[in-house]
Parts: sequence; C-alpha cells; structure tokens
Amino acid sequence: MGTHGARRPDNSTGTDLEAQGTGFAFSIGELSRLFNPNSLAALDAFGGLRGIEKGLKTDVDRGIGNPDKTLLANSTSSAQSNKSINGTETIDRRVCAYGKNVLPLPKTKSFRLLMRTFCPVKVLTIISLILAVSVTFCHFELIVLCTIIDITVVTVALHSWKREYVSIKAKSGRLRWRETKVIRSGKTCLINLRDIVVGDVLCLDPGDFVPVDGVLISGFGVKMDESQVTRRTGAVEKIPGDDAMRLIHASPKLNDLDPFIFSGSQVLEGVGTFVCTSVGVYSILGRKTMLSFDEPVPRTSVQKMLDDMERSVFPLMSLITSWILVSNARTYRN
Repeated sequence: MGTHGARRPDNSTGTDLEAQGTGFAFSIGELSRLFNPNSLAALDAFGGLRGIEKGLKTDVDRGIGNPDKTLLANSTSSAQSNKSINGTETIDRRVCAYGKNVLPLPKTKSFRLLMRTFCPVKVLTIISLILAVSVTFCHFELIVLCTIIDITVVTVALHSWKREYVSIKAKSGRLRWRETKVIRSGKTCLINLRDIVVGDVLCLDPGDFVPVDGVLISGFGVKMDESQVTRRTGAVEKIPGDDAMRLIHASPKLNDLDPFIFSGSQVLEGVGTFVCTSVGVYSILGRKTMLSFDEPVPRTSVQKMLDDMERSVFPLMSLITSWILVSNARTYRN
C-alpha cells in the first residue's frame, strides 16, 4: 500500500500545523489526513494503531494518566510538573498542542438583519415614502396602515431574535453539561465533553453520539450511523485498527476496511473503545460547523416566491406611490 505523502499535513485547517516543540510525534495537520478522506495509507504511515499510541504518548489499554494535582503543587521541578504519575504528558500540554474540545456557537442575527429579512429594504422604502406622503397631506388612514405594518415587522423580528437567542443559550447549556465515558490511568470515568483531549481512550456504547474523531482500538459488532457527517447511509461497520492493518498487509486490494470513528456520528450497535486523534474545530464535526457559519442559509421555496413577488410588485408600487405623490401635490396646490 502506497504511503507516499500520506503524512503530509492537511492545510485545509488553515493553521500552522507543525509538530515541532509540542512533545508529540504528530501535528494536527498530519492527524487530519486520517479523515480527509479516510486514509488507511495515512494510518499505515503512522505505524498503525501502535504508532499512534506511541506518537500521542498514550496507552490504548489504560488511557492517558490523570495528573496528580498534589504532586504538581508540591513539585519544584518544571520537568516533574509537566508529567503525570505514569509518565504521560499532562492534560494542559495536550490542550496546547491539539486544542480544546470546544465548538463555537453560531452568533445570533442582529435585530436589524431580522427586520430586513421580514421586511426587505425595498418594502421599507415604499412604506416610508407612503408614510411621508400621508403625513404631508394628512391622509390619516394611510398613516394608521403604515404604523400597523411597522409595529408588526418590529414585533415579529423581536420575537424571532428572542427565540434564536434562547435556542443558542439552551444548546450551550446542554453541551456544557454533557458527559462521556473515558479510560484514564486504567479506570473508566465520566468527564465533561470539553475535557476530552487528543490521546484519550473513549468508550462506545449503543446510542452514544461521538464527540471527537479517532481510531477504533477494540470492539464487538460496532456499527455507526454517519449520515450526519458523511454521505454514507445505513449502518457502517467498523473494524479495530490493528485488524485493519493486518488484513490490508495480507491483501492490499482490500480498501473497504474502516477503523475510523467520526465525530458527529452515532453508535447503532456494539461496544468498543477508540483513541481520540482530533478535537474541537479540527475534528470533522468542528470543520463542518465552521463551514456552516460561512455558508449562506439556503432559501426555502416560499422565500424564493416572495422574492419573485417583491421584484414584480416593486416597480408597480413605486409607480403608484409616485402617482399618489403627484396627485396630492396638485390637489394641495389647488
């Protein structure tokens, strides 16, 4: 199996992806090669699952070590303070090297933007012009009508802004308190999603949503739903990384082996463990989330129909408004 260029960093993350000075063998960009797209060649270039284990200074059976806070507080040696009980790198160093497992929340739309959404600039222009004409020539019926329209637009925009703000806050609260099972220092424990770091060994159970990217260590009948993050539909069967490497070396023509665990996917069947290789904005879910912030929201068929109506009606409304203005001006002169 060709591995030429398999470890070349993936520059799509848009950051400096060098591994020098981090204390680990792999950079963020190199690890991203595993998933963009799934690459058994990249996994082979890393030395398989055992190579990732060594390069990330973790243990596929016991996980990373939890730093001893008492030891860190009493230690006078900087070398000792950067090590945990079993010699693996501390959590802080992993966060510095690979980032924190936090995804930015979408910003709420401004009140001005929501008003423009429900009442486009062209419509606002016409309403303002009609209102000006009505005030000038004392057409109280038109004044009342325009006032009602303005109040409706402001009320709807305010309600939408409040609903969007509450929704984002609720989502932030749910993510803040979600927990997942990891193995650290040989013990299974629950930690907050934000505390997951690269090198952690996570447990997979039916129904779990995967928060980070990784490579399957061990598992029994693990099947995933990846429809939210990839175009693959149905149950996707996973195979442990060691088994995948052994089979691919025995028969290089095998190309459908899949030991990769995608963030944003869901466990349908089976149980297992996997080692985390990407977190936060560098994971597959993180990249999709960041891209969604930049992409314009697709317009529905109703919105498109309203846009077409606006383009059709605007010239007519402008003509009618101009006619009213001219007629009232003549009447006012007489």
